[in-house]
Amino acid sequence: MNNANVIFIPLGLLMILVSFANPDWYFNMPKTRFLVSILGRTGTRVFNGILGLLVMYYGFV
Repeated sequence: MNNANVIFIPLGLLMILVSFANPDWYFNMPKTRFLVSILGRTGTRVFNGILGLLVMYYGFV
């Protein structure tokens, strides 16, 4: 495992945790509000969880 990829594993875990925890502080940030306006809150949570899995996968590969 490359040392540069080590950052992607905790980042992916954080994204997955945020998608399950559904905190208001995260989903009210301006860049996230843009996604919420397009996908809805549930769609944004699903998108964030899938993206977190992909980021974690990239960290392991």
